[in-house]
Amino acid sequence: MHMSIALLGLAVIAAPAAITQAQSLTTNAPTAGLAGNPTSGIFLDLTADAAGPGLFVTQFDMSIWSGDGTHTFELWTKPGTYVGFDGNPGPWTLHDSFTVNGVADPVNNPISFVLNNPLALMAGETQGVYLVMLSGGVRYTSGSPQTFFSNDDLSLFSDLGQSGTGPFVGNNFTPRAFAGTVYYTPIPAPATAGLFALAAGLIQRRRAR
Repeated sequence: MHMSIALLGLAVIAAPAAITQAQSLTTNAPTAGLAGNPTSGIFLDLTADAAGPGLFVTQFDMSIWSGDGTHTFELWTKPGTYVGFDGNPGPWTLHDSFTVNGVADPVNNPISFVLNNPLALMAGETQGVYLVMLSGGVRYTSGSPQTFFSNDDLSLFSDLGQSGTGPFVGNNFTPRAFAGTVYYTPIPAPATAGLFALAAGLIQRRRAR
């Protein structure tokens, strides 16, 4: 019991620091024309820096199609890259889902998707991410888009969009790159794997309040 209390105390120290160190990685704006280029879903890989202690992805901002009505959005994840797994739902897990209201001029007013359950990335870990709208669509960058983005904590690769009426169905289009912002909170060093898990639980409970 004393050990549990001690670990919880360390996690409490770590968690507020992670929460207050919110950072972001932004890609390019949606391609102009064709009403902002909507597609049902977009794939991306997120990789935490190998030299860092890991991070929690907490939010995605992106433009959708269309701005009218109510839209259902899902976030699927898998360990490792999405490449080669875009048509195979087997390795994927539904990580989160949202219902959002459209906004006027959605190209210039991205919608924020705050995760109910932050996505944890240990140091050097890659997670494949599939962002899909079950009604409406996700806007992306096309033509000859930049497909790789990075900063000191996080790297992002994205080159595939998918049309269809549901996840992992329909036609693939490439190159199509994620257009938006990924928000995350680094885990302060020297966080251990145990504290990493405890901090994740604290962040989730704090968001639920």
